[in-house]
Amino acid sequence: MAPPVPTLPEIAGTLALSFTGADAPAVQRPATPPPAATSTTSATQPPEDAGVPRPPTLPDLPGESTAPADPTVPDEPPPSSSPTTDPISTEPPQPEPTTDIVQDYPAPTRDEPIEAGPYDMPEREDEGSSKDGGLLGPTDRRYFFELFAGGTRALRGGYSYGYYGSAMDFKIEGALGGHFKGRPDLGLAGFAQASFGTLSTLTVGPRFQWDTPFSDKFAVFSHTNLTLAYRAAALGFYSPGFFGDFVQGTYHAGTFGVGWGIRAIIADRMSLTFRPVNVSLTGPAPAGVIQIDWDVFGGIGVVW
Repeated sequence: MAPPVPTLPEIAGTLALSFTGADAPAVQRPATPPPAATSTTSATQPPEDAGVPRPPTLPDLPGESTAPADPTVPDEPPPSSSPTTDPISTEPPQPEPTTDIVQDYPAPTRDEPIEAGPYDMPEREDEGSSKDGGLLGPTDRRYFFELFAGGTRALRGGYSYGYYGSAMDFKIEGALGGHFKGRPDLGLAGFAQASFGTLSTLTVGPRFQWDTPFSDKFAVFSHTNLTLAYRAAALGFYSPGFFGDFVQGTYHAGTFGVGWGIRAIIADRMSLTFRPVNVSLTGPAPAGVIQIDWDVFGGIGVVW
């Protein structure tokens, strides 16, 4: 509690004595008894009227208790060291490790073929194969382009009569074609032939051919062909006699022929062919009869 305020006579008396130098008489003030202590005030705490503020009382924290520990209650076990999931964690859950499953294939026996696994690469269909025959190994090449050169001779008709008699003319041929996918032994090609001599000819048309392998381990074939074509012929020669006249003319005819030979594929890229037998029938012939020709050819080509 604050001290009492002095009255006006006390203040005047004190000032008068200060000028005279005498001691001021003691002022009797009523004693103020101290306030009674309550149950909430400790003996060590200062009284409220001392002018010292009391420190604030803080509330208890959550989970804490000011009650004394009970000796009969056992202590709580320490927290487990096992990891726990934080409910406020922002990290994504990690997947559990897994083990790749590898299919176990049984070991093949002597009579059981080896099956392709899931990681085996299939063979390309357009690749040629040379399994056992080396340069003459089997192949699946279907298309070809071939050039031939040889000679031709008229056995009947043509210019077998006259001053020159029956002669051999030079002949060339070119063929472009392929074999059927379902029938690799059967092929179809377009060809053109030209002969140069007393009777010059130009023949064009389709050709069917059969290439039958002699063995499954080698690309060597028995070659048979069948042709049906158009022929244009230019004839020019001198008639018999000392003062013979020059005879010439142009003829158009149809030709049917068959041939046989041997054909081989080398290194899966090149073809070699020898055709010693080629017989063709042409009509109408320049002499008005059926003309029979015999051709012999050798050729080289490429396959793909």
